[in-house]
Amino acid sequence: MIPRILLVDDDKPVRAAIQMWLERAGFDLVVAESGESALALCRSTVFDLMVIDMVMPGMGGLKAIELIRRVAPAMPIIAVSGFMFADSPSAYSDFPKLAQAAGATLCLRKPFRPSELVAQIRRCLGPAQQPVDAAAAS
Repeated sequence: MIPRILLVDDDKPVRAAIQMWLERAGFDLVVAESGESALALCRSTVFDLMVIDMVMPGMGGLKAIELIRRVAPAMPIIAVSGFMFADSPSAYSDFPKLAQAAGATLCLRKPFRPSELVAQIRRCLGPAQQPVDAAAAS
C-alpha cells in the first residue's frame, strides 16, 4: 500500500516542489492550501502522515495541528517553517517547542533538502508503510 500524505502549504511554488519530491519518492500526495482545507480533508479522508507549513493566512499551522489532532490523533505530523516567531533570532528556536506542544511529531526548518524531508517521513511512517520503490528513490 502506498502511504497517503497530506501536504499543506499556502505558497504555491513551495507546495509544487514538495509535491514533486514526494511523488518521486513513491508517496501518494493530496495537497491543501490552508489549515481550513486541511482540517476538512482530515474529516473526510484518512492520511498516513501530514506535512504542514506553520505560517499561513487564516488558520495557521499551530491551530490546524491542534484541531486535526482531535480528528486524527495518531497521524504523524511534520511541521515546517522558515518563519521567526518573534523579533529576536533566539525566538526561532521556539518553533519546535510551539509545534510539538500543538501536536506535531517532528519539525523541519525551511529551507530543507528533499532527501531530509523524505528521510523524516520514512522515519515517522516506519518500515511497514514504505513505498514499494522507496529504495530506488534514495
